[in-house]
Amino acid sequence: MIEQQFGGDGRDMRNIVTQGTSQNNGPISDAEDCIADHVRSTQNTVIMSVTPEYANGGNVPSHILIEAVDDFGWSFSRRIPNM
Repeated sequence: MIEQQFGGDGRDMRNIVTQGTSQNNGPISDAEDCIADHVRSTQNTVIMSVTPEYANGGNVPSHILIEAVDDFGWSFSRRIPNM
């Protein structure tokens, strides 16, 4: 779930969940790009989390919550439906 540009390796099964193709290449990628743009433009350290949210006991997340903060008051939070 943590993209390679943030240190994810794409092979660790603890870091992988089922995502819709349109989500991973659309709003999830857009959210990650927003965080990466902030880091590049400010050089600030960011703490980031990506959390799958499951509904009704399913094994595929219904939403992906992406959050990030830095030490200077900037924050980002986006809850993305996983379709």
